[in-house]
Amino acid sequence: DLWLQPDDIFIQRSNTPELVGTAAIYKGPPEWAIFPDILIRVRVGDTARADYVALALQSSATRSFFRRSAQGIAGSMPKISQPIVERVEIPLPSIQQQDDIIARYARASEEVARLDQQARVALNRLRSLRRSILAAAFSGRLVPQDPSDEPAPVLLERLAAQEVAANSERKRKTAS
Repeated sequence: DLWLQPDDIFIQRSNTPELVGTAAIYKGPPEWAIFPDILIRVRVGDTARADYVALALQSSATRSFFRRSAQGIAGSMPKISQPIVERVEIPLPSIQQQDDIIARYARASEEVARLDQQARVALNRLRSLRRSILAAAFSGRLVPQDPSDEPAPVLLERLAAQEVAANSERKRKTAS
């Protein structure tokens, strides 16, 4: 029975060291597709919620266990096996507590997504403001201009000439 069913949990058997053992839950229609052999399927019974088990499989402790347990000749594509997955210890609170954990995780994920979106908007606004400030600064609109100030090209020529003179003086002193 290789057909996908809603709430099937899939774990990657082989991947990079960082991604081996990555878990995801299938929420699509029943028997829509067949899962490939690069995945290990987990189905839970009546004492656990699939969403809760999927979260537990994504925890840092479980991810670390999978990374430590992965084996293989190619260091870039280690593998885990069904027996390794079966050795994972997942705390199993009551169904009500599992539902509470799932709900809290969903709320936290929504908040993280909202904050991420706000950060992206703020970053775009910051980039736009930076461009505007730089454009104003280089066009002389950032502060009131003093007509007695020398023009920028003249100032730059003078500074370049001073730099050349200073370099010549250093070379002369070093040669003596």
